[in-house]
Amino acid sequence: MTSLRHLLPVLGLVLAADLMPSRAPSASAQVPATAAESRHVRWESHREAEARSLAEQKPLLIHFTAPWSGWCKKMQRETYADRRVVRYLNEHFAMAMVDTDKLPAMARKFAVEGPPTLWFLEPGGRRLTHLAGYTSADNLLPLLEFIVARDYEWTDYGTWLKRRR
Repeated sequence: MTSLRHLLPVLGLVLAADLMPSRAPSASAQVPATAAESRHVRWESHREAEARSLAEQKPLLIHFTAPWSGWCKKMQRETYADRRVVRYLNEHFAMAMVDTDKLPAMARKFAVEGPPTLWFLEPGGRRLTHLAGYTSADNLLPLLEFIVARDYEWTDYGTWLKRRR
C-alpha cells in the first residue's frame, strides 16, 4: 500500500525546478486542446468531477475558494490563466471548484482552514495531499506532474524535485 508520508513535504516547499523528463507528460509539452480548453480550466461541480475522475481514471483536484478571498482571485487571474496550467489540468485532471461559503460542510470535511486550499485525490477518492494558500503556476506545475506520474508511490516530493534538476 502506498505511504502518504512521501507527500507531506509538499506543504512546506517553495519550488523553482527546471523541467526534465518524467514518466508524466511534461506540463510544458504541447497538449492538444480546443480553443476554449486552451484558455480556461474546465471546472465542474464536485459530483461531476468525482464521477469523471473515476470514469477516466484521472486524479481529482478540488479547489476550495471564496468570493471574498483576494488570494483566490489572484489564483484565478494568474495561476489558472497560465496556458501551461490550463492545458495540463484539462488533459490530466478532473477539477472541481467549491465555494466554502456555499458548501461549508464540504470544507469542514476536508479540514479547510481558509481559501484557497487545493486538495488532490486519487480516482477512487483517496486523499493524497493538499496545498493551503496561493500557489503560482511555476510552483503548481511540478506538483501536478508528480501526481499524474504517481511518483508519490516510490518517493517524496522533495527528493523528486531534486532529481529533476
